[in-house]
Amino acid sequence: MVDTGVRERPRQVGDEAGPVFDVLVAKLRIPPTRPGSVRRARLIERLEREVSRPVVSVVASAGYGKTTLLAQWAERSGQAVAWVSVDEQDNDPKVLLGYVARALDAVQPVGRLVFDALASPASSVPGSVVPRLGNAFAAMTVPVLLILDDVHLLRNSECRAALSVLASTPGIAHAQLLSDAEINALVEPWIGKDGAVAGIPLPRLIDASVTPGAEIDANALAAKLKQAAPHTTLDDHRRWIARLKGLADAMRYSTYAILLLIAGATAAAVSFATRAGLEAHHEMVALLHQMGALPAFIARAVEWHYFLSALFAAALGTLFAALFFVGAGGLEVFGFEAVPFLPPLSLKWTEIPWLAAVPLVTSLIAWATARVSVLSVVKAIY
Repeated sequence: MVDTGVRERPRQVGDEAGPVFDVLVAKLRIPPTRPGSVRRARLIERLEREVSRPVVSVVASAGYGKTTLLAQWAERSGQAVAWVSVDEQDNDPKVLLGYVARALDAVQPVGRLVFDALASPASSVPGSVVPRLGNAFAAMTVPVLLILDDVHLLRNSECRAALSVLASTPGIAHAQLLSDAEINALVEPWIGKDGAVAGIPLPRLIDASVTPGAEIDANALAAKLKQAAPHTTLDDHRRWIARLKGLADAMRYSTYAILLLIAGATAAAVSFATRAGLEAHHEMVALLHQMGALPAFIARAVEWHYFLSALFAAALGTLFAALFFVGAGGLEVFGFEAVPFLPPLSLKWTEIPWLAAVPLVTSLIAWATARVSVLSVVKAIY
């Protein structure tokens, strides 16, 4: 019977199958021994003598029959065997450990916690997956041989070297090689959940955190990393944060300038309207002046008109702005995702008084402008 390697339908955590991801069942099956294969009795006996050791490595050149030897050993051994055929995709730690967990789970259930950690994109491999899988392996009551075939395909040597340098650097609290799922989650805000990342040559990423209060010489660390792994690039985010801060400062100052322009435009519009109104009602203003009305009295008759008009218009605009912020803040309820690198459009409670103050400030600008304009015009005429 020929195994086609068709993907098995995934089942939920807690079922007998265990994991919540697709697996290639062929990778977990011991390769059948081909008819006519030479029986490596002496080597198998040597492996049997070394079975008490925690790790046994079989090293030979390609074509020397390493897989055949391990398969013959697995058939002859009286212990349960958990087999994983390693390939290039297993350079992702979670993929490799997922297959190991599935192979062990076929011998004796390793528990729900292991597969929960493997299925979670936010779980840490060294901090969560490895401890849970290690504890489950150590707690197994059935003697088991865990065989990883073709381990030489795990070529992430530069990542291992970089991790070693980071682990030995004072001030580095934590360093972790990110899995493919974690890297895809990082680029998801730009390309979306359904973005095609299979053909994008994404680099391997190591996430390192600095101990609070510790001082790290970034240049010296970068030099050490280059020596251990020539293709390594150290990014401490200083350049990116500086550019982001510069952009934020430019936007803030631009906002202040726009506010000043709006205030100036409001004052200019009120001043023009006031002068035009006085010119249109020149005879009435002259009559009031002849009756003994002071410029301040004439100004009060005009300024409150513009004060109330500006207050009503600004209040209406503020109401529309508040409705916009409320609607924008509730878009996620209707399935619209927020853009992570942009500030939220919703208002905080501490920002509501500033929005409510807009109508008052606008009306005060209109009031002051109208008063000054009326006084200057009336005094110039009379």
